[in-house]
Amino acid sequence: MRDIWLSLFMAGLLCSCSDDSPGSPVPYAPAAGQYEVGAEYSTFIDEARGWDDDGTWRSTREIPIKLYAPSAEVPGPFPVLLLSHGLGGDLEAQAYLAEYLVSNGYIVVAVQHHRSDADYLNKMPWLQFLADSGEPQTRQLRPGDLSLVLDRLSDYDAIGGSIVQGRMDLARVGVLGHSFGAWTALSCLGQSFDGGTDASDPRFSCGVAFSPQAPGTLGIDEGAWAGIASPVMTMGGTLDTSPGTTEPGDRRAAFDGMPADGTKYHATLEGAEHSDFGNGGDGFYHERICQMTVAFFDAFLEIDAGAKDWLDSGAIEAATSYVSLERK
Repeated sequence: MRDIWLSLFMAGLLCSCSDDSPGSPVPYAPAAGQYEVGAEYSTFIDEARGWDDDGTWRSTREIPIKLYAPSAEVPGPFPVLLLSHGLGGDLEAQAYLAEYLVSNGYIVVAVQHHRSDADYLNKMPWLQFLADSGEPQTRQLRPGDLSLVLDRLSDYDAIGGSIVQGRMDLARVGVLGHSFGAWTALSCLGQSFDGGTDASDPRFSCGVAFSPQAPGTLGIDEGAWAGIASPVMTMGGTLDTSPGTTEPGDRRAAFDGMPADGTKYHATLEGAEHSDFGNGGDGFYHERICQMTVAFFDAFLEIDAGAKDWLDSGAIEAATSYVSLERK
């Protein structure tokens, strides 16, 4: 049997504590939540930034978003997470994870980045797409997209009829992303690139980066993560390769380069490939990815005081033979 379900592990833990008083709190256990999930689409316009669309200069930048939120009858407010897709992705990237987070009481805003997204990929030869998406001007637009969306969400909150109207807690905001989205999330948290460029935004208080890169990839500087003070979790697989990152072991470089302050985590998933963190693969790893992600945000966006204890306890390693979770 490839896995021992976490629910059974936690059930055993509860049984072992049967002599506790009736009022004892139930131990923290990350699982799919109670809320139904709704979604809607919108587009924000940034009049201040232009971009090169296959040789055509666009003077303004459209930023498509997908908002996921708990069912409308639940008032909130809920913490907000901005989700950045990988190379060639779109608003549906990591939908399984977005829905899991929303079911646990988060609002998730998926953001699409023009020139490194599926739309651009579909009209360009592959090698040209790789070259264009890897240009400094292209990558530098990405963290700015997330900051612009965060700027506009406060106004969007007042729009009548939106599923998020009056329900966003914009004082509690996190960021997450896969691959190029991991680069984007870490850049928002203080990762330096392109010779010391700083695109950090202090409104993002913590983040999760799936399949991040090593120095030299996407302009990442040596010592790029030394100044990241925010809580961060990174994840990678032992078979996790992609263009620009051919060594799976490089996925831990960001974790190794961040200061040890008790809020940094790195999960290694044995046998996981790059696509296993996205919507690809067979979904085998998704439950564990979801559990660790929601526990991290529960811990550092102050949702549940027991979440950090769970992360630090080794519970995920006791529940499965293929996840290793380090912390420093």
